[in-house]
Amino acid sequence: MAPHLIVALIHLGLVFVAFRAARRRREAALAMAGVVGVALAYDAAVLAVGGTLDEGAVLRLLNAPRYWTHALLTPTTMWVALAGLGATGYEPAASRTWRAAVGSLIAVMVVLGSWIDIVGLTLEPVTEDGITRYVNAFSPMPGPPVAAVVTIVVVAVFGVMVWRRSGWPWLAIGAAVMFGTAGLQGQLVAQHVGEIAYMAGLISTLTWGRPDTSAGTVVGQTSP
Repeated sequence: MAPHLIVALIHLGLVFVAFRAARRRREAALAMAGVVGVALAYDAAVLAVGGTLDEGAVLRLLNAPRYWTHALLTPTTMWVALAGLGATGYEPAASRTWRAAVGSLIAVMVVLGSWIDIVGLTLEPVTEDGITRYVNAFSPMPGPPVAAVVTIVVVAVFGVMVWRRSGWPWLAIGAAVMFGTAGLQGQLVAQHVGEIAYMAGLISTLTWGRPDTSAGTVVGQTSP
């Protein structure tokens, strides 16, 4: 239970940083990152609760939103990463073409994720290392979740571009850690580490890894 509570608190710390910076800069991308962070904090908190509750209606009800938020919010981190790239002064990232392309990809991934984790959600209990949680038994496609993989790869590409342009490596590193830990079945703490690295990379890129928005307009100031 304790590791998951610690993870939830770390995510809430990142959420605080994101929302505080979003308010100061009036930037939608940072606010979006904060919303995703809230969902991840909830995810970890529910796993912590799973260390004290047995399977049943209450725990099942608590677990369902974990899948809903992953389906609806995870792809939006591509928009946050695009904002980070735009903040480096890379003009194409602020163009309507790039925004439309990323926005369309986000929409496709949200639809795909919603089909699997909302419409087809079939929760079944699993207990590992004293933690009871509900997993989605609906798996229409073999292999890793396509929406999550596409999202992480796109963010990693944007992260490498940010690194090359500004020397700030943490978006690329966070995406790489997330990619490496996401497929570790049954390793919940390792997966949490990947999520923390991912969110820290996104939020830090739009706060410390870029010039202040008061110096000019960046892509992240406009919502998709």
